[in-house]
This record gives sequence, structure tokens and C-alpha cells, in this order.
Amino acid sequence: MNCSLFLCLGVIVAFVAAAPVKGGDWELEQVIRAAAANPGVEDYDVEISHARKRLLEAMGRRHIELTPQLGLLTLTNPALLAANLGAGLLGRQNAVSPIAVLSSELDVIAAQIARQRWTFRREADVTDRFFELSRNQRVSRQACSGASGVEARRPEVARQLSLARLTRADVIQYEQELLDREVECRQARRRLDAAARNLSFVVGVAADTLRVSEEHDEEVNLEYPMQPVDYLVQVAMTHRSEPASLRDDLAALQRKVESAHRPKGFQFGLRYSYLGQQSSGVAGSGYLLGGNSLLPEISARITLKDSGEFDAEKQLLRLRISRVNREWQELEQEIRARISEIQAGFESWRDDMQSARRRLALSREYRGITAARQRAGLETLASLHSVEDNERRAGMDVARLEYEGGSKLAAILSLCGLKNMPVARQELLLTRQLPVSTEPVP
Repeated sequence: MNCSLFLCLGVIVAFVAAAPVKGGDWELEQVIRAAAANPGVEDYDVEISHARKRLLEAMGRRHIELTPQLGLLTLTNPALLAANLGAGLLGRQNAVSPIAVLSSELDVIAAQIARQRWTFRREADVTDRFFELSRNQRVSRQACSGASGVEARRPEVARQLSLARLTRADVIQYEQELLDREVECRQARRRLDAAARNLSFVVGVAADTLRVSEEHDEEVNLEYPMQPVDYLVQVAMTHRSEPASLRDDLAALQRKVESAHRPKGFQFGLRYSYLGQQSSGVAGSGYLLGGNSLLPEISARITLKDSGEFDAEKQLLRLRISRVNREWQELEQEIRARISEIQAGFESWRDDMQSARRRLALSREYRGITAARQRAGLETLASLHSVEDNERRAGMDVARLEYEGGSKLAAILSLCGLKNMPVARQELLLTRQLPVSTEPVP
């Protein structure tokens, strides 16, 4: 097989769990799981590092081996060959350097950190593609719906023109508006197709059948400001799937390296052998002595001059540990940068949302005034339609910003590993309802 049994089973389970209900829209969690169903190079690196560690541990264990033996004395009499075949059982220890075993443990930790870093990057990329497609679905539907609404007014415009209530200039203005809406619809559909193709590459679903959810179930109050970046990073490092124990494992490994010693100079082995006995050979001399024998073995390795090999291996391992520590710090920095980007965008969104809501309220008020003036003959129908269009656009801006706020919230919840927590817990960890806590994240 091209992958280990556990890796393949994990891929199958992830793919089955990621599949949406037939005819339904994909949720963010399903898209992330579908992208994770395809193992990357980093997944294989973890498997390889575990296998290498198991190999070195097995080589370092004491074991018993069967060694068939042929006594030299049988060469003087071939008839004694069958009787003089013996077997020895030897218990001994292969010379596997303790630094090599510790190095294999470091390989496992380094591979796991590399995989978690790749997983985070993939999750961030998939999240961006998901919300890009979701946003374009909504924009495309609204743009094309607006074009259809303007097209539906054509009979009324023709009737008003025939009654001399509209001028040719009003009709030209209507045709321009219709053309603008149709262009918006076509452009929105092209952006939708591009977004669907980008996401289909990572989930393995045909772009023309791929639809994602446009609704977010998050009930966190969006009016609250978010916690500072440092606090959110602590939350993410505590609740994300990346095992926080990796850093503890790395520190424990460093202590093992510092306490490692050279291999012992003496090794002990025990051999048992049986040599067949023949009382009389072809010549009947009976010269061959046979029977059971227990042969202890002691080997000694005396170093006359230290070559510095052990110390060099130890220093090399220290440097590798420092490098892995740096990789962990870079993973944390990437998470920090992502959180900082979302948090800054969320605070900017809150200001934009207030302005958009104010603009919509003014547009509604102005549309009411214009409608009253049009009924009184003080405004033309084209002017009323223009004001109504401005109100529609203001409403679309509010809807767009509301959706963006929900998207940012869903992204930060997924990034911090809080997606499946109760709403009250999410609000406590993400938002500043009270003065910012400086206590460690529980």
C-alpha cells in the first residue's frame, strides 16, 4: 500500500464525514475535513519518523537469536557431521547509539510540528476560499435579481411613455439602468464561477455542482469588541487541534539529551550450545567429545583516546532541537498574524456597519419624502426610481456587511478552535464584555 493502514483509514473516515447531505450545501467544517482527506507530504513524514523510531528501539533491545553451528572437529570424520550439528542461543545488545534514538524522537516531534503548520495553512486557505464562494453566491443572486426586477418594469415604462407621463430621456435612463444591472449580473456570475473552481480544487467536487452555505449559525453578539490579539493567540494555542503538549515533549527531550551518557564499555552475553556425541567413528577411535556446553561471553570496549564523536552528536542534536523550537515559534507567529488580520478587520467592520445602517435609514427617509412629492406631482417617476435604487443599494450594503461580520466571526471561531462550544463560552473567550482579563486561559 502507498500509505500506512492508520493513515488510509483516517483518510476514509475524513472523506465520509466531510460529505454533505445529498442536495445540501457544504458547511465550513465539511469543506475543511474534505481538504484534509487528501494526505500531504507532511502526513507521510510523520509516519516515516514513527517507523524509524520503532526500528531503532527494536535494534537496541536485547534479543535471542538462533545460530546453527558446525564443529571443526567433524571435518576429520564426515560420518560425525550429523551428530555434531549444534545450536547456540545468544542474548546480546546491538550497539545503537542513545543519541540516535533521541534523534529519532526529535524527528517525530519535528514532523508533527511541520504537519500542524501545513494543516493550519491549508485550513486558512480553505476558509478564505469558502467565504469567497459564499459571498459571491449571495452577490450573484442579488445582482441578477436586481436585473430581473428592472427588466420586469419594462411594460410599465412603455405604458407610462404611451401616456406621455415619461419622456424619451426617462426611457433612455431606464435602458441605461437595465444595462448596468445586466452587466453587474454577468460580472457577478463570472466571479462566482471562478470562486467555485478555486474551492473545487481542494474538495474534489465539480465546480458546477458545488454550493456552500450562506448562513452562519453563530449567535455571538457582534456589537462587542474583540479581545486583544495576545489573548486570542492564547485561546487559539489552547483550544486548537495542534497538541500543545508538543512543546512539553520537546522540553522533555532536551532534558534527555543533556543527561545522555556514552554507551557502557562492557557488554555481557550468554551462549548455550549442544555438540552431538559419537562414541566411535569409522575407525572406532572415540576421540570426539560431545555434550552440552554453556558459554558466557563478556566483551569490553576500551577507548584509548576520545575522538569527540559522542559530544559532536550531542551538540548536533542540541542545534536540531533549537531549530525545531524555532519552527514552533513560526507556527505561533503565523497563527498570531492570521488572528491579528481578522481582529483588525472586525474592528473596522464595526465602524463600517454603523455608517451603513445610518445611510440606509437616511435613504429610507428620503425615499418616503420623494414618494410623497411624486404623488403631488413635484417629482418625476424616474426620480423616484432613482431614489428607490439608492435605497436598494444601501440595503444591499447593510446585508453585505452583516454577512461579512458573520463570516469574520465564523473564521475566528474556527481559527481559535471554538466552533462547537456553547455561545456563552464563545462570547467569554472572544469578546470584551468586561475589562480584559490577564489571567491564563482556562
